[in-house]
Amino acid sequence: MNLSWFSLFHLYLLLQNSLVDLRVAATTPSGDVNVVIVGAGIGGTSCAYYLKKFLPNVDTVILEADSRVGGKVFDVHIDGKLFRIGTCAWTGNQRYIKELVTEMGLDRTDKDFDGEPNFASPFSFTVWNGTHLIDAREIAAAHEESMNVLGNGTVDYYFRVEKNYELRGQDTFTGMAEFLSYGDLGQWATLEGRQYYTDIGVDLELQDLAMGPRQYLFSGQGMGSSVFSLYTHMATDMGRGQVVGGNLKLVKSLVEASGAKVLLNSTAKAVEKRLNGFNVVYQSDGKDYDMHADHVIIAAPIEHTGIDFTNFDDPVTQPARQWDPLYRYIVTAEGVNMDYFTTDPDYDVPGFIAGVPGKSDGFVLCNLEATVNDTMYYSLYTTRDIINDLQDILFNPSIKFTHYWPDGFNLLPPRDVDVAPYQDVVLSPRLYNIGVMSDVMDQMEGSIIAARNAALLIRKDIQSVSVANTFGSPVFMIFGVFTKVFVSLPV
Repeated sequence: MNLSWFSLFHLYLLLQNSLVDLRVAATTPSGDVNVVIVGAGIGGTSCAYYLKKFLPNVDTVILEADSRVGGKVFDVHIDGKLFRIGTCAWTGNQRYIKELVTEMGLDRTDKDFDGEPNFASPFSFTVWNGTHLIDAREIAAAHEESMNVLGNGTVDYYFRVEKNYELRGQDTFTGMAEFLSYGDLGQWATLEGRQYYTDIGVDLELQDLAMGPRQYLFSGQGMGSSVFSLYTHMATDMGRGQVVGGNLKLVKSLVEASGAKVLLNSTAKAVEKRLNGFNVVYQSDGKDYDMHADHVIIAAPIEHTGIDFTNFDDPVTQPARQWDPLYRYIVTAEGVNMDYFTTDPDYDVPGFIAGVPGKSDGFVLCNLEATVNDTMYYSLYTTRDIINDLQDILFNPSIKFTHYWPDGFNLLPPRDVDVAPYQDVVLSPRLYNIGVMSDVMDQMEGSIIAARNAALLIRKDIQSVSVANTFGSPVFMIFGVFTKVFVSLPV
């Protein structure tokens, strides 16, 4: 074939244009994937583990503003006794956390169900309404029909959650509405507890003096919570489980198994979108540092991170949620001062006292956790500082431990998605929000569900890029160049 000068010039132009594509392909990252996770709680650490499980070549860094890992999974040892300060248990149908405990080789306090699950009354406590004490077990016994209605509804919720797991399988979800559609859970997130349970025949006394205080223990809110949240907490005694030796062992095991690098006392300050990924700026010891990331995962309530998202096509803003503070105390004392709680001199001293929302002045619970050598250890939860009240509540109190969470209670009201939409799972391409699950639930399993989903989304993204790079690789592109050249040459 004889090439004219015109043909040679035409060949030169085609090669020049195609070599631009070759240079782009040569600089596209392949193999190792850099991921930055903000937050080293159960969500961030389980996400790091899932990433390593799904993508063995992943390189993960976790930024944690606190001096410890765990977030609200917080265990402390005082005088040789374990105290679970934060999130402490899971429910029998919450499968991912149980799988992780098994994979980490840890022991559980619960056993898997053998046969059909049965509703277990969660009302084994005494209620304080601000003036006197009431036994919630007696309230439940007095409303047998209402308890049957509540039990049937809770079992129905249990099976719907099971269906949610089965339908999702290895699929991903990109929004909370999509997640809740599996098992038809979405309606319960939009309904208010008081109205719903009244409509289905649950007596108001049972709601006010048993269900409301039970919900208050977990979310700082009573019957104004969503039905989804209420059913989640009504089911907590159906296969209740914990890690033997403390749930913090699970978090630490996940960090080790993931191979992630954890930077404590490191606060994420900014995430800048760039052509080849993100630049993450964080502060540690008063100095600013930055690092590259192919993917970024926010594993903390995004409205509390204070992260500045820059250079994004659309603003990375999310609807704010409602939170209440939580004060936590471990106190040794000689006993409970019953005069603080009741005027009845013959009332037996209860081991577990729960407050009534709106009537107990921020008092959530007082629980006798342990007695060691005649020393009684009490655990107290409140939504206000009660340091100055301890002398009235307990005899000769001595504070052993205190902790304050400004966002300790995640209030979970019903969602009118037209007025208050859910937060986004995908904030921007390759930028994910694990904290989105706090829109509907506040348990460890919720964080793990979102963490697993984020890892699967990243795997899907990597696989799609890998396919694109294969057909855009230099070999394929050179073949394409010469095919295009010789087909287009003048005959």
